[in-house]
Amino acid sequence: MVTSTCAEAQLQPLMDVTVRRLSEYLEEVLITLKEKERDCLTIISKWGCDGSQQSQFKQKLESDIDSDSSIFQSCFVPFQLVSGDKNEKVLWNNLTPSSPRFCQPIRFRFIKETNDVTEEEITHVKSAITSLVPTEVDLGGKSC
Repeated sequence: MVTSTCAEAQLQPLMDVTVRRLSEYLEEVLITLKEKERDCLTIISKWGCDGSQQSQFKQKLESDIDSDSSIFQSCFVPFQLVSGDKNEKVLWNNLTPSSPRFCQPIRFRFIKETNDVTEEEITHVKSAITSLVPTEVDLGGKSC
């Protein structure tokens, strides 16, 4: 969804793309796993939100009360891909978790950061997290 004050990516497709890209990158490793290990793959990630102020631009917005002088965004970063019943086997580790390289925006809005905005974003992302379903990928002709 994109408006003049907001751009949002749905979390499920964002996670699906992330998992598929990691599985393509790690395909040689993943096809060597036992079937039980492939059935217990888990991606461990973090998410967060933050706001900042910026110079106001001459952006034409839908309403005269809207402003682009503040921006608030939420993002997620994958940390690890693990396998096993107790996630004991680390298959991939993000060596630069604070780098923007793996930081994927969930939503950003032209809105001033307040406690209410932060609480609303936390509720929004947590709701999206509870709706996530496992992603299936194709590994050497086998779906897992």
